[in-house]
This record gives sequence, C-alpha cells and structure tokens, in this order.
Amino acid sequence: MKTKQNGEKEKAQPKERLLRSACQVFAEKGYHHATIPEICRRAGANVAAVNYYFSSKENLYIEVWRHAFDVAMGKHPIDGGVTSDSTPEERMRAFITGYVRRVFATDEAAWLPRLIVLELSNPTDCLEQLFELAIRPQGQTLRAIIKDLAGRDLPHDQLHACALSVVGQCMFYALSREARDRMTARECFTPPEVEKVAAHISQFTLAGIRAVTAEEGEPA
Repeated sequence: MKTKQNGEKEKAQPKERLLRSACQVFAEKGYHHATIPEICRRAGANVAAVNYYFSSKENLYIEVWRHAFDVAMGKHPIDGGVTSDSTPEERMRAFITGYVRRVFATDEAAWLPRLIVLELSNPTDCLEQLFELAIRPQGQTLRAIIKDLAGRDLPHDQLHACALSVVGQCMFYALSREARDRMTARECFTPPEVEKVAAHISQFTLAGIRAVTAEEGEPA
C-alpha cells in the first residue's frame, strides 16, 4: 500500500525531470529556440506535462532561472564563503572566484551564467522579473564590496561602472565555448587555470578600483 509520502514523491519525479531537462535546453538554446517537445523528450514526459506542472513555457522558464540560481549559489555562493568580517579585498576575491567557478563549471552550476548570457543577448518579456530574481542579488553584493573598498560613498555612475567592469571580465568567459576558446587561443581550462583566471581578474579589479575611486589629490 502506498503511503501519502511515497505518492507525493512519485508525483514530484516527473516535475523534477522536466525542470532539469528544461534547465539543460534553455541553457543551451535560450528561451526563443528552446521547444517544449524537446524538453519533454529529454525528460521522458508527455508534452502536456509542461502545462500540467508549470502552466506555460514562460512560467517554466522562470522556474528554471529560480532553480538554476539556487543550484549555482549552493555550489559557489555569492559571498564566496567568506564572512562579513573579512576585509573588502578578501570579499572581492571570493566574489570573483565564485563567479568564475560558476562560469567555468561543467555541472549544473553552469546553467545560470549560460542563461544570463542568452537572455541578455536576446531578451524575453521576463527580463525584468529574471533580473530581480537572479541578477540584482549579485549586483547588490558586488556594489557593497566596491563601496567598502573605496571607503566612502561613490557617485552612482562610478559605482555602477566599477560593478559592470568586474562582471564584464567574468562574463567574458561565459561566451560559448567555441568563441571563448578561439578568443583565448585555448582548447580548455583546467581547474588550476580557472583559479589563475580568477586570481588575475581579482588583482586587476582591486588595482583598478583603487585607482578610479581614489579621492582627488590622493595617490592611486
């Protein structure tokens, strides 16, 4: 005799398979080129299952972003695992290292940066909601670190430009593997090389932020 708990577990399995399959397809093709039949085929589910569990392709896409964000941050947290008592330099290195590890991930943690690249290059009507869900939290953390590095409040434009510069360096490596490897003249990046990328971006970022946020008359 099936218990209620077992019944609920069995019922959840098709939904979980659909969500995982959708993460893979949307991260590979983006919203516009992903199809419900392909998602269902990979999940081993009937095409009607998407409407049953998620109501629509758009709702499924939003749930994919939510799931991808949770997975990525669970493996490589926004704060990099350091505490609020750490120095701003340590927090920046940890933030960048976590970001770079997500970008170079070969497991489920890679879904989020790929989704971001595809969404920003060909936005959907969900962009604002997705921004609030997964992009803004990272930006808020980063801007707080930059302000602490500067040791003072910064003009909005300067703070925003510094944050975009950090993210841009990391997100460059989230390009398609073919484009990334061609532009870097590399066929692959080993784990130690990924850490070197993170270390370089951290060093470059810290020096740059010190230079552009120095008070007038202070040495950079």
